[in-house]
Amino acid sequence: MERLSKKEIEKMNLEQKRKYYDELREYYTGLKENKLAHKVHQIFNPLIKVVAKNLNGTNKDPNKIVIFKNEWNQNNYNGPVIYACNHTNSHDMPFVIEVARNQYYVYAGNEIENDINGALFKLNGVVFVDRTSKEDKRKSFDELLKLSCQGKDTLIFPEATWNVTPSNPMNNIYSGVIETSIISGNPIVPLVTEYTDNKWYMYIGKPIFIYYGADINQAREYLRDTMATMKWTIWESFGQTKREEIPANYYEEYLNKIYTEYPKLDPEFESQFVYKDYITEEEVFENIKKLTK
Repeated sequence: MERLSKKEIEKMNLEQKRKYYDELREYYTGLKENKLAHKVHQIFNPLIKVVAKNLNGTNKDPNKIVIFKNEWNQNNYNGPVIYACNHTNSHDMPFVIEVARNQYYVYAGNEIENDINGALFKLNGVVFVDRTSKEDKRKSFDELLKLSCQGKDTLIFPEATWNVTPSNPMNNIYSGVIETSIISGNPIVPLVTEYTDNKWYMYIGKPIFIYYGADINQAREYLRDTMATMKWTIWESFGQTKREEIPANYYEEYLNKIYTEYPKLDPEFESQFVYKDYITEEEVFENIKKLTK
C-alpha cells in the first residue's frame, strides 16, 4: 500500500484520515512476521543487557546509572511503545538497552552494520538504514512500521544524528517517529539521557498518544519541546555554575572526549543529517564575506 505525502494528508478531512490510517495499520499488521527471528532476539535480550552493563561499567558500579525521573505508569499503559531518545554520544544505545523494560528494535544508520557494534545491534533487534538513500529510507521505514504495527517495541533517535551543540538541549527532530505512532497506534515514550563524569542520568517521560487527526509538524514540535524540557530539568538539578569557573577550552575537550570514545564517527558526515528549518548566523553573513571593496 502506498503512503501519501504530508501535503496530500493535510487536504483530507478527519474521516478520510481515519480511514487512511486504519487501512495503513491493517496493511502493515498483515505483512509476514518473522516469528523465529523475534524469538531469537528475545532469547538474547538478557545476554545483551549483561553486555551493556559491562560496556557501561555498571556491573562494577550499579549506582552509575540514575533514573532521574520516571513518569511512565505501566499500570495505566503497558502495551507496545515507540521509544524516542535523544542522541549525544556512543553510550546512548547500551544505556537504553540496560534500562528498557523489554527487547526492542532500534532504527539505526548502517555505517556500523559490519563492526562489533553492528553485531550487538543485530542480536538485540535492528532495522538498518542508509541515511543517504531516499529509496533505502523508504524501505527501512516500512520495515520499522511493520514491526511497530505488529506490536513490537521500537526505538527511534528522532534527531537522526548526534547532538554535539554546546547548549542546545535537543536538535530539531524528524517526523518519522510521529508518523510511526499515528500509523501503528502505539504511543511515544520519550527517553532523555545526560552524562557527567561519574553519573549517567535518564528521564523517562509519560507515553504520548498521537491522534490520527493531529498536525504532524505541530506534533513533531511538541515532542521536541517536551524532550528539550526534560533535558533542561536534568540540567537544572545540577545547580548553577559561574561562567568564570568553566575552562575556556571546555567545549573542545568535550568534543574530543566523545569522538575519542567512538573514533569511527565522522562529524562531517553526520552534520548533513541535522534537521534544519532555520538560518544560522554563519549562513546570514556568508554572502557579506564574499563582498569585495
